[in-house]
Amino acid sequence: MAHAYKDLVSAAELGANLCIPMPVLAAATATYQAALLRGHGEKDKGGMVLVFEELLGVQFRSHPQS
Repeated sequence: MAHAYKDLVSAAELGANLCIPMPVLAAATATYQAALLRGHGEKDKGGMVLVFEELLGVQFRSHPQS
């Protein structure tokens, strides 16, 4: 996640320099930042789910196929 966060920040800077609003990028960047602050930087992008699990007090798990 740490490497992808750098790309998000670069894209946000580009959007700001060109005066292009990017609300979805801003939301993704905030989620990545929260994940990094919680120590999930070495996980893959699926680690974003952990932020929402912690905020909502739930666990997302797939159900075994029947």
